[in-house]
Amino acid sequence: MIRYSGGDGTCKSNTIKITGARINVEGVDAEYALIRSVFQILHKKWELLFQELISDDKHSYDRLVLKDEDGNVGEIWFDIMDFFGKW
Repeated sequence: MIRYSGGDGTCKSNTIKITGARINVEGVDAEYALIRSVFQILHKKWELLFQELISDDKHSYDRLVLKDEDGNVGEIWFDIMDFFGKW
């Protein structure tokens, strides 16, 4: 069962932690599911500008940069240590 915890994802020190993914693709799917649900609540369309893997002191994060339909650009950070590298 996928669970979200931690912060609001606005920066590396406030990541959204994803747990319960059995393999890497489930974890990444959970990232996109959360993003889709947030934008659905906001009634806005969005597009992914880029996604990058960031490793820091033996810790791994996904950083996604998004643009909404109004042209606002923002980023969301995920702590992916629970599933990263599981195939």
